[in-house]
Order: sequence, then C-alpha cells, then structure tokens
Amino acid sequence: MAFFDTPATAKTFSMAQFLSFAASQGIQLAALTWHDNTGGPQALAAQAGRARHELAGLPQLGRPKLFINEYGSAAQQRIPGWDVAYLAALNAAAVDGANRSCWSADCQQPTLDGLLTSDGSQARPGYWVRLAYAHMAGTRVAVSSSSLAVTAIATYDPATGAITAIVGRAVGCRQDPRCPSGPRNAAPVPVTVLVQVPWTSGGARIQMSRISSRSVAPVVQPGVYSFSVPITRVTAGRGEIRLPIAGFGDGDAEVLQASQLSH
Repeated sequence: MAFFDTPATAKTFSMAQFLSFAASQGIQLAALTWHDNTGGPQALAAQAGRARHELAGLPQLGRPKLFINEYGSAAQQRIPGWDVAYLAALNAAAVDGANRSCWSADCQQPTLDGLLTSDGSQARPGYWVRLAYAHMAGTRVAVSSSSLAVTAIATYDPATGAITAIVGRAVGCRQDPRCPSGPRNAAPVPVTVLVQVPWTSGGARIQMSRISSRSVAPVVQPGVYSFSVPITRVTAGRGEIRLPIAGFGDGDAEVLQASQLSH
C-alpha cells in the first residue's frame, strides 16, 4: 500500500478496507506492507498496532508479517536523532522488516539512502547511528529518558558482556536544507537516560560518542569519552544505571557501551 489511510473513492481504499475485502474473498496473506513517509515515528508505530488489531478480527487472513517498505520524511531522514526515533519506533512496534525511504539524489548509488555523500566517499552523521545499530546484538533491555523527545534502543550481548545503546533527540529539522519550513530546532537541554543492566552491584564503565547534527554535512568518526557510574537501583534481579547527557542538541545522537566494573 502506498499509504495506510486513504480516503475511500472509486479508485482508492485504506488498509482496513483492503483487509476486509481480502477476508471476504477467502484470501490468506503472507505479509502486509505499506509506506510511511510523512506521519513520523509515533504514527508508524500506531499504524502497526492498528494493523494487528484489524488482523485479530479477521483470523481467516492468517498471520501475515508486517513490513514498512518506506519510512522517513525527506526533511528528517538525514538527521541522526530522527533516525534513532524511527529505529526505536520500529523495534517497539516489532515489525518484521523496514526500509529507509530515499529522496531525490539520495536514491542513487552509492549514497545508501543518504547515509553517504553522492560519491559514497564520506559519511553523513546518520551513518554513525546505522553503524552502531548494525553492531547491536543479544537481547533488548529497557531504556528510558527524562525527555519525551529523546528515544533510545539498548541491547545486552552475553557474548561480550556489554550493553550497547543508541539515543537520539528529535524535535525540529532545520539543520537539513530540505526542511526550510519545518519545525524550528529546540535548544540543547540536559537529559538523563536510564538503562537496565544485568548487574546488581558495583558500577559500570561507560564509553560514549556524541553524533552532532548541527548540519547534515559529512563528519568523521565521532570521538569517545569515558566515565563510570554506580548501579543506582535493583529490581527483580536487575540493576539500573543513570547516564547524564549535558547539552543534548536537537537532532543529536549518542552511542554508548556499558560494561561491568570489576569489584
């Protein structure tokens, strides 16, 4: 489907109408797939929830997978904080697959849908988010923040004993020339991120990298800064660490790794 919600006309229909028609014709579906280029991360997750609700009422359709075959607006897609917001929404919605949209020159090889410059030789800020996401492994762990505009994904890999997380802030998009009339960027703010850890005592060694989004121009690999934090709370056999992020800019992202401090 080009869009999840489309006003009914003689030539168009919504996802709900399509599912009802497919059920009436005795069709079993292997997958549902649609675009979400304009609604934003929260709308995307809501659509996945509505799709599952519709399917629950039409069991004759089977148990199709959910694929988002295009997501991300032109104004937001190259901004690392927005990319984290989309990745967090897709993971929370537990979709089975998703593809970044491509816009204008970003559709040409070898730009990787805007992650690289037009000749593929330099990395834009969002590339470093995707590289960190590609290296995440293991099981998901709970992560939250003190700001509604800050989203995150975190995993614990028992093979390495490390937690990896990506954190992003997404409000405006004026740092991208493709967003001349979009929402203005919010001022930098201090943010606290809470991450669940499998350790119940001692502390954690943190390595963090700030991916700045003052612009969408190419950037070299972000530097790493390190510090230690204590385990602040233990619930049901799991601990929690608090990570302060000072001056978190609108559109910025942080990549972090946490490992247990030796006793």
